[in-house]
Amino acid sequence: MSVTNARLGDIASFVRGITFKPDDVVPESPETVWCMRTKNVQSDLELSDTWSIDANHVKRPDQYLQTGDILVSSANSWNLIGKCCWVPELTRKATLGGFIVALRTEDTAIDRRYLYHWFNSPRVQAIVRSFGRQTTNISNLDIKRCLDLRVPLPSNMEQRRIADLLDWVDALREKRRKSISLLDDLTQSIFLDMFGDAESNPNSLPILPFCELLIESPRNGLSPSKSGKVNASVLTLSAVTGTRFNPHAAKISTFATIRPPVRPSALTTSWFAAETGTSTSWVEDISPPNQ
Repeated sequence: MSVTNARLGDIASFVRGITFKPDDVVPESPETVWCMRTKNVQSDLELSDTWSIDANHVKRPDQYLQTGDILVSSANSWNLIGKCCWVPELTRKATLGGFIVALRTEDTAIDRRYLYHWFNSPRVQAIVRSFGRQTTNISNLDIKRCLDLRVPLPSNMEQRRIADLLDWVDALREKRRKSISLLDDLTQSIFLDMFGDAESNPNSLPILPFCELLIESPRNGLSPSKSGKVNASVLTLSAVTGTRFNPHAAKISTFATIRPPVRPSALTTSWFAAETGTSTSWVEDISPPNQ
């Protein structure tokens, strides 16, 4: 099946946001409209923190958001430039601020959901970021270069099929995220049920300094040395940044000295929590049998 393509600017356009001052943000009322900003552009349109402004700030009808618009971050840090989200049907009139734009199509040659998934694809997002015009702290979307991008245009039926499939995948991902979140909550609930809150200690469990629970005091690892003469395998940071200890994350380096002796009892510890930053990994018993 042959697939034609079209210049993005021939089938869609970018609608620029309005400008207003911080003092123009007012409490929500019948005379105000929502004003979306970069904070609202998440994987889904974030509506828990919307600003309201007087409708008089909206100078043109096209500056009101429409269902099926694609909000795009147009002035942001480099890694967030081009980030986009779909605009669903809203319960109130809404416009957009000056740091975002709305990608909109009225062309029947392209399905709006297909256009969203195309623009949100990793390849197009990377291209859009590469177009960014960097200032001191902010990167700006290069709208002209974006409009010159070529969009593959299979038949409308095929576009709808592709969009439906990708919507289904997104729904599965969201269910998985929610399941993981529920499992995290369950783990915390089980811990509280067994031991109670660590701060209030309702079960009056004995409390000891952490150092008294250790077989030996913690120590820093050895750093490789260019002038070293001792070859040894050393664990890298990735050994402890996952959810479980990875003994294969190691490399051969040279050291100035041999490693400190390890007490045999330390090798037979069944579980040990190694924390690096915000990650916690669990080290399983790696001692040989019967030792």
